[in-house]
Amino acid sequence: MSGAVLAEARRLHAARIGTLPIRHDGSKAPALDTWSHLKTRLPSAEELGQHYRNGNGLAVIAGRVSGNVEDIDIDEPALHEPWCALVESQAPGLLKRLPEIQTPSGGYAISYRHEGQPAGSAKLAVSEDHQTLIETRGEGGYFIVPPSPAACHPLKLPYRLLQGDLAALPVLTTDERALLLDAARTFNRMPARVKREPRPASNAHGTRPGDDFNKRANWRDILEPHGWTQVYERDGVGCWRRPGKDAGISATTDYMGSGVLYVFSTNAAPFDADTSFSKFGAYTALEHDGDYSKAARGLRLAGFGTSYSLTDTGNGRRLVEQHGRDLLYVMSQRKWHIFDGQRWAVDDTGEVTRRAKDTVASMYEEAKYAGEQREAVGRWALRSESVRNIDAMIKSASTDEEVRARVQQFDRDQMVLNVANGVQLQGSVGEKGLASDGPHVAG
Repeated sequence: MSGAVLAEARRLHAARIGTLPIRHDGSKAPALDTWSHLKTRLPSAEELGQHYRNGNGLAVIAGRVSGNVEDIDIDEPALHEPWCALVESQAPGLLKRLPEIQTPSGGYAISYRHEGQPAGSAKLAVSEDHQTLIETRGEGGYFIVPPSPAACHPLKLPYRLLQGDLAALPVLTTDERALLLDAARTFNRMPARVKREPRPASNAHGTRPGDDFNKRANWRDILEPHGWTQVYERDGVGCWRRPGKDAGISATTDYMGSGVLYVFSTNAAPFDADTSFSKFGAYTALEHDGDYSKAARGLRLAGFGTSYSLTDTGNGRRLVEQHGRDLLYVMSQRKWHIFDGQRWAVDDTGEVTRRAKDTVASMYEEAKYAGEQREAVGRWALRSESVRNIDAMIKSASTDEEVRARVQQFDRDQMVLNVANGVQLQGSVGEKGLASDGPHVAG
């Protein structure tokens, strides 16, 4: 076996591919105390003879030293077939050009060179319990190849070359490489971030427009008007390409029944990369520049959510729905507090009244979509402009459980400082969140 491994190492060396000896004790670790020098130069002929004379295994060093070699490791065998199908649907024949190895554990390793800048290793898909499903081996990494002895792997099984020639790696274009990586990202089960939406934690008065929209809307109606294209679908999971991109995949929808859009493209404005969005969140970003109040109002006008009565109580609910994320009412003080982006402050400028007037203005738009109730809603909107009705709306909203707060909730933790990205309130129902260790609100 040592002779076969050395011969393969020499063949790879002739192809300007760096190699690394691997211990034959099942650890998959390098057989050298240090190998940093091999990340920047190929081993000499003498070093090759020394590296592989004692039954060591063979690994390819990824990155610049090997001419921009990169390897995609599919550690979860069940993902191999759907990943291949997705790639083939977007780039027929691409995978047939790439050398492929089956690992002792049943996984797969696909290798190539690429035109882009050298990149480090990266996790492309991770399970719910943070286990790696698919990853790359890039700059500074390595991957074990045949004919390494079975003793190199803890299962004592060999690596098998399924197709291709490691000494004749194809050079992929930037777009071809991106397609392979993006296809792998569609299987990610643990997005790094979930886009937070400013919304109360509960609603005892009916269904909010955003919640109703999440249940009833479909992704095509949300994304396609803005230039997104669904390029593939498998088991209810949609694979989407952002506008302005001719090939590849930028996002998925409904992976594992999640009901969310997961964006992994770094150039898919207004969506942040590596972030998931609900249907309401995606609609808000695309249609209302991230303004959730305007989005909720627009959806209400389009018939989503529970309609509110033409009463002072109904107006109070409208005020809370449209502006409650920035409002708190402290009953013992009989004062409203406004969130100014950094802290909760007593409203001493009439901001609540301005918000109430804005709510009344929205009722005229509501009337346009009220069908047989159009005239009634319009008349009620006009009546609601009176000072008495504005005050009644605010008074009704002040008793709503979604905006009520106790003065004891403010500044309970004297060790917490107010900072530019805001503060939190224990028991607060707004987007400012819940604090597990006590309130963090500047009163």
